[in-house]
Amino acid sequence: MSCEYRTMSSPATMKPKPGGRSGTSYPARPGRNAPCPCGSGRKFKQCCAGAPAATAPAPADLRPQRALAQYRRALELRAAGKFAAARPCFAAAFAEGLADAAAFLDYARLLVLLGDLKEAEAQYRQALAVDPASAPACRELASLCFETDRHDEAADWFAAAVRHDPGDIVARHNLAHALFRSGRAADAIAALDAAIARAPGRVDLLVMQATLCERENDTARARLCAEAALAVDPANCSAAVLLARLALRRGEAGGALERLDGIDVVGAAAAQQVTWHGERGRALERLGRHAEAFAAYGQSKAVLARLQQAMPALDTATRSARMTAVEAGLSAAAWARLALPARETDPGPQPVFVLGFMRSGTTLIERMLGAHPQVAPLGELPFVADAADALAGELAGGFPQGLLALDAGRAHALLGAHRARYLDRVRQLSGDAGAARFIVDKAPFNAEHVGLIRLLFPQAPVIHAIRHPLDVVLSSYFTRFDDPQPWSASLAEAAALFVRIQDHLEAMAVRFPGGFDAVRYERLVAEPEAVMRPLLARIGLPWSADCLDFHRDARGVRTASYAQVARPLYRSSVERYRDFLPFIDPAAIATLRPAIAALGYALAA
Repeated sequence: MSCEYRTMSSPATMKPKPGGRSGTSYPARPGRNAPCPCGSGRKFKQCCAGAPAATAPAPADLRPQRALAQYRRALELRAAGKFAAARPCFAAAFAEGLADAAAFLDYARLLVLLGDLKEAEAQYRQALAVDPASAPACRELASLCFETDRHDEAADWFAAAVRHDPGDIVARHNLAHALFRSGRAADAIAALDAAIARAPGRVDLLVMQATLCERENDTARARLCAEAALAVDPANCSAAVLLARLALRRGEAGGALERLDGIDVVGAAAAQQVTWHGERGRALERLGRHAEAFAAYGQSKAVLARLQQAMPALDTATRSARMTAVEAGLSAAAWARLALPARETDPGPQPVFVLGFMRSGTTLIERMLGAHPQVAPLGELPFVADAADALAGELAGGFPQGLLALDAGRAHALLGAHRARYLDRVRQLSGDAGAARFIVDKAPFNAEHVGLIRLLFPQAPVIHAIRHPLDVVLSSYFTRFDDPQPWSASLAEAAALFVRIQDHLEAMAVRFPGGFDAVRYERLVAEPEAVMRPLLARIGLPWSADCLDFHRDARGVRTASYAQVARPLYRSSVERYRDFLPFIDPAAIATLRPAIAALGYALAA
């Protein structure tokens, strides 16, 4: 491997000193009239005495050799799995002046293995500073951004990798994935079109294209892509399961189950098994075989729990502790002192917050509101959770205790900066929203941060989605969520988290003027106009019949409800729990009984 060596300041040339202490013998200088020692036959004064004295050659600069030696040693140690030992060798090589893009790239890869992603990113950027056209550095930096949930950055770097290496199909595949996760589904599908044009026989590209089209509710194209994948690989599990899902969406439960039961999933990847069991559960449920359906859903969730067990996720105890701290610190008086003053001049669309437990109807409410000409539905935004995490680090004592210790001026300055950042991110995300006056932020677990929401946006509409607690918990158990939700693998744990969040919302609602606007799922699907008219009026919007036709444009839904909101309103999910009551963990039912009564529901016998 050729390496560039960065020139550094050389030490001063050292001249040897004559004398015995040096360990070197020096001949005596001949007299001026003595024969010249060079052998010319002339006197020394007439020969070499007049020549300039020879100087000792400067010692060779050994740093390039030392740098390469350290670099090679680092690679050997890394190859041997001795990652920690390799790190100082890389550092020593760079200290000796090694400045090669490949070396920075190798060091970044080592740092990824060591889990030091922050320094790994710095080294990837160093490699690109030396060689901006390094496709591997672009691709690997993109992967790092993707793994740290910076999907927009990841898409930019994957696009750079494709520019520098148009034949890199893996980078094109990952570009599509990053674009989709950043909410740019149309761009993702276009990226896959370009990849398939270069590699028309790649089954993974065809399956991903089918998956994205189905997620975007383009079912006709999804079916064509899945069939094309099976034409290349008739045993492809993912394509076959997707066709079964499409059959279910057409109401063909029997045909879907027949297709699923014809798939050999013994050697399939865990993720494929999760989907296979889940789709079987849905098909069996549609066919009225509820005991088998409940077992299939349970198998799907068990495999998913094993698959996601090493993935980072916020545990229930930590969530509960955060809510307890807010309940203890953010009294009505504290809110009145610290909440930002209402402002009518904030630029851009203003937020409407739709919150509640997962599977409580938040997506349906968001899509109905988002069908209004003056509203842009932006999905599950992480911006409030990001602000909460930032404040926890910025405030001595955390949030809200650290905020309570500040005077009102300092508190307003800090909260104002986070409100401005939220609105700025919203403007960037809703740049093509046209004349939208409002956006909808429907992250369900914003319920945990409702105190912060009320501090940042004291007059923003906050809509609480309510549904029968047992339907909510059961649907969460039956659903595969894209992000790890370990609580959803157990009905008892899901019930406990539901109750804790409901208690938090009840505790916080009485502290703010006006509380929250409650929307019951069951009434919304039965009387949509009667629910939506007053809700729009409270937000400050005129009535629009478009809100009842929300299903006509079901693109861009990034939640597990993407297929449901592509249909007109239906009531088949009301009291869904009745069919599964004999199989539900009694501990979960006991946990939910107080919440069922408090919310005005009953429990079927």
